[in-house]
Amino acid sequence: ITDVVARAVSNTSAEVRFTHTGEDSLVGTVARLELRVGRLPLGESNFETEGVLVRDVTPRVAGSPDTLVIPGLPEGATRWFALRATDAHGLRSAISNSDSVALPGVAPAIVMDVHAQATAESTVVLTWTATGDDGTVGRPRSYRIAGSPAPLDSASFAAAPQQWIVDALHDSGAPETLVVRHLTPGRRWRFAIIAVDQAFAESPISAVAEAVTPVGGALGGRGAFAVAARPLPAASDVTLDWQGDPSGVVEQRLIVLDLSGRVVRRVSLGREPGGSWKWDGRDEEHVLVPAGLYFVRLVSGSRHAMSRVVFVR
Repeated sequence: ITDVVARAVSNTSAEVRFTHTGEDSLVGTVARLELRVGRLPLGESNFETEGVLVRDVTPRVAGSPDTLVIPGLPEGATRWFALRATDAHGLRSAISNSDSVALPGVAPAIVMDVHAQATAESTVVLTWTATGDDGTVGRPRSYRIAGSPAPLDSASFAAAPQQWIVDALHDSGAPETLVVRHLTPGRRWRFAIIAVDQAFAESPISAVAEAVTPVGGALGGRGAFAVAARPLPAASDVTLDWQGDPSGVVEQRLIVLDLSGRVVRRVSLGREPGGSWKWDGRDEEHVLVPAGLYFVRLVSGSRHAMSRVVFVR
């Protein structure tokens, strides 16, 4: 058989056309006709090892055209088809020409409405409306979710420092939820979602949702823009928890002052909305400061917040 032609007729089915050969060359009707499908082109060396038997085709008289519809193929995949005839004496023909079909795949529709809510220092609850396996129809296989303190887009999605793959639990239109844990407190986090279907086709990246995780620590339960020390008093190191400007555009810093107003230590905090800095109790010259009372000023643009540190030696 030399005229095998395959074409897609749906996302998961193909049509295979060919002309039947004969029992004795081009005369008569063969005893058996095998149709096999594989991931690679099929030939004499791999017809049985790489090819999966689709069916034994009902033989027809030589020269008869035939059309077979093969369902249940993987969406979005490329598959190769070939045939082999066997006569009543067990003599086999050469393997037919091998033709391929690229099955179309309908990727999931984009996730439209990702929402992020900060619920604790290191936890964010993400919610979104489920999309489908084929556009907005059905249920996808899974969702890929990326989280990053840096801006997210399709180019940076795969490099985001936090990555999760979760099973799709609901059909299109139903709510989906994920509790994201182990995040760094005091950061502006960005989250985006890509839906993946059964053929591993992916949706476009969703819109980006943002949430600022609260700092907690000594600031637990307190409002925005503040600085506080723990422990108080301190015998050695002290941790300064701070919550600053949430815009991400203002440079912020901490200034440590002694009772006379002399600057003991300065530290740049960058533009993150909050965080924690561990002070080792040493001044700018790396000399251990004496016991006593010190003041800490958080400076964020034109805004200031104050707290105190007490060292006992």
